[in-house]
Amino acid sequence: MADLLFLPFKIIGFLIFLPFRILGFVILLPLKILFFFLSILLVILLIPLAIVAIPLALLALPVLACYGMCKLAWS
Repeated sequence: MADLLFLPFKIIGFLIFLPFRILGFVILLPLKILFFFLSILLVILLIPLAIVAIPLALLALPVLACYGMCKLAWS
């Protein structure tokens, strides 16, 4: 009986929020798909970059430290 009492309010609420649900589906679904593919592309690009850049940075640290110490010693 209580369900029948609130049925008109449920129908009105459904009809009021229906345009927002449709807009959310129409706008947000393509955005979600776009961001999904962009994140995959970003990962595909960043992993090889990290594989190359991190060892180069680690190799550069002792070279830069040696350069700095030599510069300090000669100044």
